[in-house]
Amino acid sequence: MKHLIFTLLLGLLTIGVGNAQTCNVDSNILNFPGALLSPAVYSPDSPFYNLQVACIGDPYSQSITLNVPVTYLGLPLDSVTIPKVGAIMNLPVGLTYSCDPPSCSFLPGSLGCVLLYGTPTADNPPSDTFDLAITATIYSLISLPISLPGGLAPNLHYYLILDCLQSTFELGRGAIGSLTASPNPAYGLVNLNMDVLESDRYQLQVFDLLGRLHIQES
Repeated sequence: MKHLIFTLLLGLLTIGVGNAQTCNVDSNILNFPGALLSPAVYSPDSPFYNLQVACIGDPYSQSITLNVPVTYLGLPLDSVTIPKVGAIMNLPVGLTYSCDPPSCSFLPGSLGCVLLYGTPTADNPPSDTFDLAITATIYSLISLPISLPGGLAPNLHYYLILDCLQSTFELGRGAIGSLTASPNPAYGLVNLNMDVLESDRYQLQVFDLLGRLHIQES
């Protein structure tokens, strides 16, 4: 009897990621009092890598929303500014960034946006995790340098995983016509649509980025 074994690494689906240089502001951040960055950062209490996974040779796009407060350390805030070049440390080779507004100066009480985009090149390690840091200056009665997100509180990080789709197949000849996944990339719930050409027994295994088996169905 023919069998299918399909192994899927959650979060590594990167088919069709566009390279549109448009920064998408996440206004939902306003529903979470005290939240300053979206996607949410990695912390010991919430150990999730929320930036989209990048893949060598594939266009990448990730928007980061800044919810700029009106005060900092009890002082009225004038602006938060990042350099237009070189502000983001540890970016993979091939990626760059832009801001909305283009000045990269964000006013208090506003939602600013930083777009990471580009195509990671083969100069990067084939599989690695990059600890990103955004260098900014806070302007108030005095100017203060800060590194985001780590400067907001200890042990905060923006981790960007650089990897590629990895899957293994063992299938009888002509058994599978097509296989699609939605949403893509996937970090939680994912719908798999499989066009099966032959009636047979199949096994689906779903692993996370750490290689842990989460689902096994036959």
